[in-house]
Amino acid sequence: MPKRKHEGESKEERYARKLRKYEDKLERRRKNRQRILYSSEEELNNTLEDDLEIITPPDNVDLEILPRSSLERVTGEPPVDTAVENTAAENEKGDNADDAAPVSDIEPELLKALGEFEPDAEEWGDNVQEDIAKRFQLLLSHGLKKEAKEELTKKYLIPRNMPLAKAPTLNPEIAAMLTESFRNRDKRMLNKQEQLGRALSALSNAMTALLKKNPDLPEVIRILNDTGKLLADSHFSETESRRAMIIPLVDKSLIESFKDRKRDTTLF
Repeated sequence: MPKRKHEGESKEERYARKLRKYEDKLERRRKNRQRILYSSEEELNNTLEDDLEIITPPDNVDLEILPRSSLERVTGEPPVDTAVENTAAENEKGDNADDAAPVSDIEPELLKALGEFEPDAEEWGDNVQEDIAKRFQLLLSHGLKKEAKEELTKKYLIPRNMPLAKAPTLNPEIAAMLTESFRNRDKRMLNKQEQLGRALSALSNAMTALLKKNPDLPEVIRILNDTGKLLADSHFSETESRRAMIIPLVDKSLIESFKDRKRDTTLF
């Protein structure tokens, strides 16, 4: 018997040979492929399906569609699948817009079930006269000078019929049981309380003057202004006390840049 042409070849070699054979066939088919041609300029104005004249190839020949860029140049319109994608994207945008649309009004009874809504925004009162605000703002950030404070505390003594406006002193028997640091701390607090008592005394004088038959309004304004000075300085003193309490607790390398800063809405 005559020998087979490929007798003795391995399985891998046989598969490789067949693969080359199929590749050759595909290459020949590629060369014979027909392209889709447009029949006439008039048909370009019809729908995409109608304006293409397809040249029917033999049964054994595949079609190769024109590239997307070529189709777009000829028709002046994007390919069908691109148009579909764009339409889908627009629809999706519309859906998202619908999602963001406000919900229709809810029944009042249902809103009550949610409870009261309390915004976190800080509330402020009505503005005061600008000249008053400027003067008190300066005192709140810098305090009174020592001489001005001493003058005001001497000017507004505690009324005899308001003895409780005077700051109470520490009982001697209690003071004897405290360390010196605690006694000094109490003394500082006593001085602050004493200043509040003088401010209360000044306010009482202003109210008394207003209750007279013919009040001296300029004098009343001066007394009220002194009252505000004492209160603003007390406010400033509390700020300084808080700073003095916190500074020793913070790392020196971090706190140095804050020590000389004046307060604003924050402590340092």
